[in-house]
Amino acid sequence: MELEGLKAHFPDISTRVFKPGEMIYYQGELPHTAYVVKSGLVKMYSISANGEERIVDFNVEGELLASSWIFGNASSTIYYYQALQDCELYELSRSELLEYSYSKQAAPHMLDSLTTQYTASLIRITALEQARARDKILFTFYYLLQRFGKEIVPGWYTIQLSLTHQMVADLVGLTRETTAVELNGIKKTKVLSYKRQKYLVHKNRLLKALGEDSFANVTL
Repeated sequence: MELEGLKAHFPDISTRVFKPGEMIYYQGELPHTAYVVKSGLVKMYSISANGEERIVDFNVEGELLASSWIFGNASSTIYYYQALQDCELYELSRSELLEYSYSKQAAPHMLDSLTTQYTASLIRITALEQARARDKILFTFYYLLQRFGKEIVPGWYTIQLSLTHQMVADLVGLTRETTAVELNGIKKTKVLSYKRQKYLVHKNRLLKALGEDSFANVTL
């Protein structure tokens, strides 16, 4: 969602600040208000039957939280939403956000945002379908590159998230130990490098490692 348009349409819109680690929505909650991310990073996740956290996605600037509830596809929130950084969220009623989302001004931006998230989710599903741990991680980093990557020098992209080995493990459904071993092996191939939770990915080397020409022209 284009935030300048949202602010212009609702000049008196209020905001709410969440500190790192603070919960925004709980799974199964019936929200009393709708949120759009103004700044910061939100983690969307579920908890498995054996108590393991599974990260579903991240929400960044301009994105809606709990969109399935907002658009009436679910009667409550499907996942947990937690602030990973200092987050400032625009706060408004569900009916107000729906009305604005369907307006001529907002609809094209909304469609582009939802299409981006949908395409990214397909890459995530492809990652989770892989049988080998290494391939799960490679496809997951292609998802991260497409969704949160920024080219800093030709061919090299920085992932604009701080990711621990545990967070990568929670994204791919592996143990932290297995994830760390596989990441170290991939690092040796110079497909990616990392330091202090920051990752750099070489796009062409990653595509070659994936062996999937059909993904080469995906742009989110």
